[in-house]
Amino acid sequence: ASLSVADITSAGISNQVIGVSYSDNSGVRIASIGPGDILVTGPNNYSNLVELTAVDLVTDGTPRTATYAIKPPLGFWRSIDNGSYQITLQTGEVTDIYGNAVGASYLGAFSVNIPSSQ
Repeated sequence: ASLSVADITSAGISNQVIGVSYSDNSGVRIASIGPGDILVTGPNNYSNLVELTAVDLVTDGTPRTATYAIKPPLGFWRSIDNGSYQITLQTGEVTDIYGNAVGASYLGAFSVNIPSSQ
């Protein structure tokens, strides 16, 4: 799995959208991509399973790119949310067409760096 994410530098954004591309020699099982795939942790004890919003293709195969939305701690990203947020794929959530599950893996991080005047 590989991650596509941008940092947040402006207040008022309601979701942080990320893309995760899944690849496998035999093909990714689309039905295994869903809620609970990705955990985001960060400052102030932030911990949240992200919401799946879309998958680029609706049939099994490889690669498949899923789009997820990360909810901010209190509805909108603000300067009090500043810091680094870690993105981790959870064990057993995504499988190939034979049922082999991906293990937990660190995908990357994004930063929230909003000026305190916003």
